Amino acid sequence: MSKVQNINPGEGNLTFQVNNTNVAAVQQILAEGGSVDDMTFSDALFTGQNTNPTAIPEPLTILGAGAALGFGGFFKKKVNKGKSAKKTAKS
Repeated sequence: MSKVQNINPGEGNLTFQVNNTNVAAVQQILAEGGSVDDMTFSDALFTGQNTNPTAIPEPLTILGAGAALGFGGFFKKKVNKGKSAKKTAKS
């Protein structure tokens, strides 16, 4: 199960590559409402503030906690067996 978190709108950068032209030519085309041919998407980086952070434990943390509880239960059972055997021997 995954939880949907609220993300505030942030700022970001998109990077494109255009061959056989320069920045000024591309800016002029876009300013005139035109479009640029042969554009290749290169990268994206967005930042935003998570308004509802949730700590998610790593799988080994969960496994370790489970192992600790299992060993604790095993040894408690063993100790209780030893105590009941002593009580039976005393009777």
